[in-house]
Amino acid sequence: MRNQFLSNGKFKNADHQVVVNSEQSRISIATFHNPAPEAMVYPLKLEEGEKAILDEPITFKDMYRNKMGRDL
Repeated sequence: MRNQFLSNGKFKNADHQVVVNSEQSRISIATFHNPAPEAMVYPLKLEEGEKAILDEPITFKDMYRNKMGRDL
């Protein structure tokens, strides 16, 4: 969702996909790189005449809360 806001809808987040290999074990390491909860999220650059997908900037905390509320 973050990429979608920052790119004004040009880039969509990919669903997480894993290919399982029954012959070898697999290790996953989760890493998270998020801005501070109070950081404002908005499109990085708009082309002339382009309308932002957000009506106004939103905090990362609120953006994340909205996303998790829809995905659960």
